[in-house]
Amino acid sequence: MQEDPMLNRLGSGVAVSIRARHGVDAHSRASARMAAARRAGLLVAVAIGLMTGCEDKRISVEQLREREQSIATTQPVQIVPPQLAVAEIRPQRVAAGDVLRLKMYGLGDEVYTPTELELRVHENGEIVIPVVGAVQVAGKDLGQVEQAIIAAHVPRVVKDFAVLVQLSGPQNTTVLVQGAASSPGVVRLADNERNPIYALASAGGFNMASSGRITVKPIRPDRPETSYDFNDINDVRRALTAAPLESGDMVVVEAAPSSAVYVNGLVRQPGPVPLPARATIGVQQAIAAAGGLRDDLIIKEGTLVRTLPNGERVHVKVELDALMAGEGQEVALCAGDILVVPHTVETALQDWANRNIQFGPFSLGVRYDPLAQYNAERAIRSNTNNNNLIQSIRQSLQSGISGAFQPAVVP
Repeated sequence: MQEDPMLNRLGSGVAVSIRARHGVDAHSRASARMAAARRAGLLVAVAIGLMTGCEDKRISVEQLREREQSIATTQPVQIVPPQLAVAEIRPQRVAAGDVLRLKMYGLGDEVYTPTELELRVHENGEIVIPVVGAVQVAGKDLGQVEQAIIAAHVPRVVKDFAVLVQLSGPQNTTVLVQGAASSPGVVRLADNERNPIYALASAGGFNMASSGRITVKPIRPDRPETSYDFNDINDVRRALTAAPLESGDMVVVEAAPSSAVYVNGLVRQPGPVPLPARATIGVQQAIAAAGGLRDDLIIKEGTLVRTLPNGERVHVKVELDALMAGEGQEVALCAGDILVVPHTVETALQDWANRNIQFGPFSLGVRYDPLAQYNAERAIRSNTNNNNLIQSIRQSLQSGISGAFQPAVVP
């Protein structure tokens, strides 16, 4: 191995000392390498011109938020509270088969000593009370039942009379709750609780692995299956107005799929970053989980790829330098997001220089692989589409004008 003493200039005139291999016609070999180095410089210049001339179609973080808000702005489902069959709004009504506990005051010598009875509601909707006989109670709430019993006693039996009616054994609806609930199993619902929300609450609510979505599967084949996403307030409203559940119906709580944010590009450990169900993670946290940014490059930006609820896929420019300096606004990444830290013109040139230019005490050394250079030039000549050309140049630069330059052989 001999070192050619001839100094050459590359691009802006940086002195470059070319090492010739095998010692055969060192001067001509150095000249060939010098020409190739100039072509490599020309390739880099073409890359700069084309890349900087391309229109950036990414949207900003502010535009992303505006777009998500516009999609989320939907017409609310209208509900009429008095029509909701829920315990807080509609009191429970007595039905055939229910057991009523009665505390009646004023029948004995001690006015304040109650007479207690437990009576079952017959199929015809009546209960039979000693002395007064049958009283129709089916379809009435507990207050109305009390008024009916008082009317049966006053004034025919006693002058002063009071009664307290409690539902001792209601005819419950039995529903099976399965899936990602805290306590899945059979739950029993009162007449005014025959609703998917009450069924879920009776099973302990969602567990940590749930997606927030449920599906109601009726026991009767003529009733359709219905799904609700409780992350959406409109679906909560729909669940409140749903048809009452029947015994044998099934409520399936959906588990969330394994979720992750995917980080790729100029980070030390690219790959998925796992997330708990329905959780988010900041851009800086995601990059830290991926081992951090490469130290040998000055990285200024990244690209967030997100699929919006309407199915639209957007590319968002993230100002990483401002974010890392504490000046930018943090972006919350959701499951399925892709954060790419791609090569830019600046980082590609930095990477090329880091891997292909050797700094010595008195000179610079350039490493060169003529086969890779030939392939790069051939790829440029064969491409007529700017986008494809840019992509091929990016790939070439990313691998060092592809691996276009190999480590120098130490003499």
